[in-house]
Amino acid sequence: GTPCPEVLRASATGEGWRLSYRTRHREKLGFARVSVVPPPVAVMQQSPPDLSLTRVLRVAFESPHRAVAPGQVLVLYHGEVCLGGGPISGRGPSYWEQCKTLPPSLAIPQPGD
Repeated sequence: GTPCPEVLRASATGEGWRLSYRTRHREKLGFARVSVVPPPVAVMQQSPPDLSLTRVLRVAFESPHRAVAPGQVLVLYHGEVCLGGGPISGRGPSYWEQCKTLPPSLAIPQPGD
C-alpha cells in the first residue's frame, strides 16, 4: 500500500515518526519517536557482518517505560494499523544509572503505601 502522508513527510525531513508502541500483550499503547539509524559499528565489524542489520530503528519513548529489556519484542502501530515488530537489541541508560528518582508513575509501591 501507499505510506500515509505523515510517514512520507517524516521520511523526507529525517525527523522520524511519532508512532504508538506496545512491549507487552494487551498493555496500553505508548507513544515514541522512531527513526532509522545505521547499526552499531561493532555489528558491522563482525566477520562476516550481519547484513540483516544494515538499518536499525531507534525508538525513543515519550514517557518512561518500566522494565523494557533486550530480547523483548516491540510492536509499532500507526493509528490502529500494526506496522510490525521485532526484538529489542539494546536500551538507553536507566534512571538508576543516571542517578535520577523514578517518576511517581513508575515507582514500585512499598509495604504500607
